Amino acid sequence: MQAELTEDEIITESNQNVLKDIIKNSDDFNIRALACRNPNLSDEAFLEKIALNDTYESVRISCLKNPNLSDEKLFIDVGLNDSHHSVRLEAISHITDENTLVNIFHTDSVGYLRRKACKQLKNTKPDSIYLAGENVIANIEDEDLLVELGKKSLRKKSRICAINHLNNELALYKIVLHENDSEIACKAVENIKNEELLADIACNEIYWQVRCEALRNPNLKNCSILAEMAFDEDNSEIRKSAVLNPNFCDKKLLEKIAEDDNDFNVRMAAKEKTNSN
Repeated sequence: MQAELTEDEIITESNQNVLKDIIKNSDDFNIRALACRNPNLSDEAFLEKIALNDTYESVRISCLKNPNLSDEKLFIDVGLNDSHHSVRLEAISHITDENTLVNIFHTDSVGYLRRKACKQLKNTKPDSIYLAGENVIANIEDEDLLVELGKKSLRKKSRICAINHLNNELALYKIVLHENDSEIACKAVENIKNEELLADIACNEIYWQVRCEALRNPNLKNCSILAEMAFDEDNSEIRKSAVLNPNFCDKKLLEKIAEDDNDFNVRMAAKEKTNSN
């Protein structure tokens, strides 16, 4: 049986069969990681299998660092799906595909990985439209491109700029439905005029801030919905937003809210509106 190699010997070992044997059989994951990084290990299929399936993240990372591994599809797979953030970080540093980096920026749960994806896009595609500033976005007339940038630009101000230039209300509505950033969703709601869409958002949206924006929108004129939101909602900000809608003008209802609501700010909003009418 061959004697175990030292760390220095593993680093300089030129026989890839020896390196494979270490990776397959050693109980020391640090030793296995060293073998994976050795540039004399050039079997890409073997490296890919270890990068995708090894139990230890340090071993998977070392495989990704091996200079002989070049299949971007593998890096994309790992960057999107590996369970450990450190492994995804290493994979992201090898990705050049624009759509994948944009996707990671918007979907990865780890902040520094999103920042890494942004930095990688700047390094590999510095002219990407997803990095464009407001001055560029403001001159775009293609509605489909504006929709795309409203959803996926890596700059928040650019997303808002794209949304503000959109005339497609159904596209704005879809942005609201799928957006996790309430500020972005609220900007989309501001630009919606269709009352049915606003009513649906006011009644069913997950984020209360977005529901408030829909309720304050003057294009929502359904007084039954406004009255229901003003009286029956548990969230005081939602009740207040319904009261503040300029189309909610029933003096008797406003007086009742001003008298009976359990929140001071809601009562004051109703009282001020009653007095102004």
